[in-house]
Amino acid sequence: MEENERDAIQNWMREMMQIKMLTANSWATLAGTSPTNITRFLNSDSKFLPSARTLAKLSKIVGSSPQLLDKSTEARHTIPVMDYKGKCVNVILFDRDDVVAYKCRRYTGMGAKGVSAFASVIVEPRNSFNECDDGDTVLFNSWCYEILAAEYRAGLLYFFPRDPMSSPKEFENGKDGYTDWSACPIEIIGDDRLYGKIIHAIIDF
Repeated sequence: MEENERDAIQNWMREMMQIKMLTANSWATLAGTSPTNITRFLNSDSKFLPSARTLAKLSKIVGSSPQLLDKSTEARHTIPVMDYKGKCVNVILFDRDDVVAYKCRRYTGMGAKGVSAFASVIVEPRNSFNECDDGDTVLFNSWCYEILAAEYRAGLLYFFPRDPMSSPKEFENGKDGYTDWSACPIEIIGDDRLYGKIIHAIIDF
């Protein structure tokens, strides 16, 4: 991290603690992290840096994020990660604020193409499949397994699971109109269950 970015984080922490009248301990407790993630960074000249995950947690509490600059000088934004019910389960930092993020479960539908189990995916919202282009990887709400990804092409959704022999047991009921990882017509899913186009996937360790 460049020195100016280190300074930006330190200045942001001190400013937020003053404005919100927070101690390092109270801020960290609210964020579910260790106070040393704040105090060690502010009070020492060591090479220690808070992780992006820690910064995201702290940002969520104060409703602000440090102006971390990338090469294009764009600020990073705190994006909530939602589950299929719309509940926030995490937060991440991203360089755009016009996107949404979702948390995958075990089955993603695109494990062989980089959308791994339990990944967080960043999505450009789409109101309908007509707004998608052939080859787009899209995310939708599945009756079978809550959140699934697929490749959109010519009115069909194609799946590329890491293990094509393993599929959600719910598929056996055919609730979405298909019983395995075969191509699915978009009419079966419908625009109401489309989240949008996946532009990034983050694997949680």
